[in-house]
Amino acid sequence: MKCPNCGTETNDMEKVCSVCSTPLEGDTSAGGEEKNQVPADTPAAPGAEAAETAPEASQATPEVTDESPAAPAPDTRAYIPADPPAGGKKNGGKIVLAAAGIAAVAVIGGGAFFITRMLNAKDPKEVVIDAFKNVYSEEQTYPMKEIFGFEELAESSLTGDVEAGLSLVLDSCSEAQVDAYKGLGMELDEKLDRTSGQFSMDLAAIYNSMDLLTLNMYYGNDTLMVAMPELVDQVFVADLGEGLAERVENSPTLGPLMETEEVDVEGLMDYIRELMEKAQSEQTTDPYGIQGAWTRYQEGCKAQEKFKAALTVEKSDKGRYLLDGQEVQCQGYRVHISKDSMIEFLRESSDFFLQDEELKETYLENLRTGTKLLELTGSSTSSAEELQKEVYDTLSEQAEMLIDRLDQGMQDVDMQVFVDKKGRLAALEGTTNLVQVDETTVPVTFAVNLKGGTYLTQNAWAQVTMDRPLEPVALELEKTGAYDGSQLDSSYRIVCNDVEIHLEGNYTVEGGDYSLSGNVVYEGRDQGSLEIAGVVDQLEKGKSIHLDMDQIRLEITEVPFELTMSGDYYIGPMTGSVSELQGETMDVFAATEDQWQEVFMRAFFSLMGIMGQLEM
Repeated sequence: MKCPNCGTETNDMEKVCSVCSTPLEGDTSAGGEEKNQVPADTPAAPGAEAAETAPEASQATPEVTDESPAAPAPDTRAYIPADPPAGGKKNGGKIVLAAAGIAAVAVIGGGAFFITRMLNAKDPKEVVIDAFKNVYSEEQTYPMKEIFGFEELAESSLTGDVEAGLSLVLDSCSEAQVDAYKGLGMELDEKLDRTSGQFSMDLAAIYNSMDLLTLNMYYGNDTLMVAMPELVDQVFVADLGEGLAERVENSPTLGPLMETEEVDVEGLMDYIRELMEKAQSEQTTDPYGIQGAWTRYQEGCKAQEKFKAALTVEKSDKGRYLLDGQEVQCQGYRVHISKDSMIEFLRESSDFFLQDEELKETYLENLRTGTKLLELTGSSTSSAEELQKEVYDTLSEQAEMLIDRLDQGMQDVDMQVFVDKKGRLAALEGTTNLVQVDETTVPVTFAVNLKGGTYLTQNAWAQVTMDRPLEPVALELEKTGAYDGSQLDSSYRIVCNDVEIHLEGNYTVEGGDYSLSGNVVYEGRDQGSLEIAGVVDQLEKGKSIHLDMDQIRLEITEVPFELTMSGDYYIGPMTGSVSELQGETMDVFAATEDQWQEVFMRAFFSLMGIMGQLEM
């Protein structure tokens, strides 16, 4: 027997269809086809009879007139559909099954979605830690880096052939005695050819655009050359190659002097050669090993991990903060930092840096370079190792003293941290207490709002207050900035009680115009200012830059005093080549005492003549 509703095969013992729950009470015709029987007390469904004889007509809407009989009252009992017309598709049950399947999928899928969300949800502590770590994320656009590429420029200047220059000229001064020398200035130009191992420097005192006094230097192929053409005609030459110590000892002037002073000539000459070689090969932005020590600290010291583990973080109320020019809703987190965890963090961090062997060795090498000259001339009684130990002992004592003082004076810190949907730190508010030496408790409050922009900290506000009984302290920082690809603006406002500092900078990408300014205000009165304005007229990002400083203006209001200067600065790949100085040479090691006296007298009279020109 088949179900009259969905057509499912059933056995004679079943009273209800196992698929669609339709009662199975009808009889079976001889042909095996089931006839749907409607109970006598159940009114037939409107149109059901017509559907048996005219399937097409059953789809039409019957015309309703005033004479039409009233429709029977709706039956509130479960409606059992009639058999589908002969030859028609038995899809009523399939629709029911499909709907049930869709509902089941929706329920299961929705449940799975929420379960997945719960399983993948970050721990509140990780959310807060990541928010702090990503404040200065490399994924952000930093205008100064995007426009100028200073990091690449610094790297190329340490590894390639480079040249740089600076000039400054006095334009005017409110002080008459200084103003008399307007037009006086200096120019510095350097070239470093690492490929050939050559270096040159030209340093000049200028007056009204003319060279007043010049110092020229050249080094290459173990030869040092120095000239001062406005003072003397000779080019002084020193061969620093092999046999240097012997040349010094045999010098008519330097030899007796070294012997009198009991100088280790060979050691001193080796030291000079070492300095020259180091100057040529120096290609690092970390000569003291600080960056390397920091990397080792992050990779090997457990202080940070322990500090993170000690944090207590839990969700709290949400808050709304201004971020990227819009008010956004942020999730709040309560953060508790215990004093003990902070002190442990400071102690372990301090111990790591003080015990880092590579940092110690780098410092010792720099110390040896600085003290070797004193040792060679007999001016030092302590070795570099002894001086290093003294310095490290002092640092260790001071660090311990500071941490002990913090241990006595600090208390736990409680914060409310707010993170936006992107995981960015939007704001924080916190409180703690400091205990002074006299055991007075000083409440401390602090707050930060990172307002975003091109990068998260481009617009920001921060405040710290210490409610000291006699001298309360309030420190406030406000930073504003904007960058749209063509114009960069930035300003800072720093306030500490009665002192207020303003800093401002603007740069136009298209024309290269820039301005920098800063001023100090005390108790509402302007104390002074510094302004620099000009144009970046040459720029190749990460490779070279040339900027004119059209005006450098310094003003001290209280004196009053005003001074203006102008100049330029450039750095980039070396142009041209480095060559030896030209002119009559004088061997500094072979020169006699009479030759040196003649040089000194000539230089003295030339210098007097230059000074006379300045007094005109």
